Amino acid sequence: MTDIASPIDLEPGLGESTDIEVITEPSRGPLLARQPFAGIAGLAIVAGLVALVGIAPGGPQTALQVSIPLVTYSLSMLVMVVLWWGRWPTDRLSRPLSGLVNTLLVAGGSFALAVAGQAIVGKVDLDGMFSQTPDLAGGHLLGFPFTFPLAGLVFVAMVQITLVNERKPFDRLGRVASGLAALATSCVVAVIAYGLLANWNAIPA
Repeated sequence: MTDIASPIDLEPGLGESTDIEVITEPSRGPLLARQPFAGIAGLAIVAGLVALVGIAPGGPQTALQVSIPLVTYSLSMLVMVVLWWGRWPTDRLSRPLSGLVNTLLVAGGSFALAVAGQAIVGKVDLDGMFSQTPDLAGGHLLGFPFTFPLAGLVFVAMVQITLVNERKPFDRLGRVASGLAALATSCVVAVIAYGLLANWNAIPA
């Protein structure tokens, strides 16, 4: 008696459905949003700012003495806007308009912090903040060197809370409230440290 072999499917799985995964590449966006063009554009902006500092009235040294405290205050605002707030309050705006609004927000907050810093250190003196006179003959409270240490302390405290502490204990708050709470706490810590470490006899009244 001979065994009859069962038929063998020559094409297994012919009737089975196959899933095809389609990978779509996102739009690359504008030319200036891509590297290396974005980096080159940023480098051109920085080079332009350096050139402006070089030809500013009073020379580069005086220009840096005026700008460095304001830039240092802006670092704390920048950390809050970028790392805490994300794209708020410009979530629904276009990229150019969002950049403009955030720049104005950082600039306004930095100026407010600088004025508050002057009030804490000695007195509010807007002429002294932008004074081109490197000496103290005019009695102005210059940003550098008097308010610059306070600005640095605020930034260091903000970085400590944001990166080292990983946003704790404010991580449970909303993104806006948590950023404001972190900035306010950084200011309080900086004022306490400044009050303990500063040589108050060297600050003009």
